[in-house]
Amino acid sequence: MAADPIRIGVCGPYVGGSAAMGTSMRNGALIAIDGINGSGGVLGRPLEALVSDDRADVDVANAVAQELVGAGVVASVGFINTDPALSATRHYQAAGIPVIVSCTAGIGIAQQFEGPQYPRNYVFRVSMDDGVIAACIADHVFHRLRLKRPAIFAATAYYGESSRQDLSRRFGELGIPCVAQEAFKLGDRDMRPQLARAAAADADIIVTFGVGPEVAAIVAGMAEIGLRVPVIGSWPIGTSTFIDLAGAQAEGAMAPQTFIEESTTPRRAAFIRSYHERYGVQRIPSAIAAAQTFDAVYLLKSAIEQAQSVAGEALCDALENLERRLDGVVMRYQKPFARGDHEAITTNVPVIGVVRDRRMTFWSEEDRQTAQILRTKDARCRR
Repeated sequence: MAADPIRIGVCGPYVGGSAAMGTSMRNGALIAIDGINGSGGVLGRPLEALVSDDRADVDVANAVAQELVGAGVVASVGFINTDPALSATRHYQAAGIPVIVSCTAGIGIAQQFEGPQYPRNYVFRVSMDDGVIAACIADHVFHRLRLKRPAIFAATAYYGESSRQDLSRRFGELGIPCVAQEAFKLGDRDMRPQLARAAAADADIIVTFGVGPEVAAIVAGMAEIGLRVPVIGSWPIGTSTFIDLAGAQAEGAMAPQTFIEESTTPRRAAFIRSYHERYGVQRIPSAIAAAQTFDAVYLLKSAIEQAQSVAGEALCDALENLERRLDGVVMRYQKPFARGDHEAITTNVPVIGVVRDRRMTFWSEEDRQTAQILRTKDARCRR
């Protein structure tokens, strides 16, 4: 292909505590781009990834977004951490360039630029937001596990605090108010004081909102003080960071997952095989991050083809009104977005995963069977 490439930004953290998620996100995007280019590209032009490391840092993420906008990207995918995503997406919004947030769960990211003061909202999302995650957790704890004394452990960052408030409200509505609500900072490694308070309150399950290292510290602390209750948390429980750091204590930890690394459909099997072969691994470090970003790139391809343009407003129009169904590796995208609704994932999409033998797998056969059907967005199941 001799035509000028269509540049797409790919931004996330590739070092530090979020690196497993960030590198998987990046790799999922690159596999998609290579597949698209191998089939002729888009509008006769190849896609080119401009890959940048935001280091999970707000200032770096802002600088990276400005650099990518200046480099002429027509769209961007990525983001792992909520605070960098909340801040950096404003640069794409100001430039009129669509960005598909493919991993970040913080509530409100895709709604920041809605309202009369914004003619268009250029931020879309193909990952669960924390409201969807909280709804899935509350349902699982109450209806499937039948537990009644939850304790919430949440990071002091924005996503942790907003999730804590939301989940506490949901538990209260179900008639199982939290017996303890504990906070921790990113980087904390001794959770025994908080866990001792949860144990004294007779908690029968620990619910966590944090990334891998801190959640690993929670389960390690539980083992040290002899607190033997189930653990359920946000999607990073499925990453290699948590599983490898926690070791034997990771066994049995649960989390809502949009994608589990099992070949439940032919497209998923092909994606998993491509990832393993290209990167020489037997386990994707963060299967969700890779799969959701893979799908995000294909959604951009569909939008470019429908718009017959790479102009930002035309792409935004196309994303909000996608005419062709896309069978992704995560779900079936049939009208995934609309004006005023830029969230693709509703509560009917995730299943519950559990760590067994150092891998994330399905919590039950029911969850596995559910995953074998490509689910579509259901507006009735928003949160």
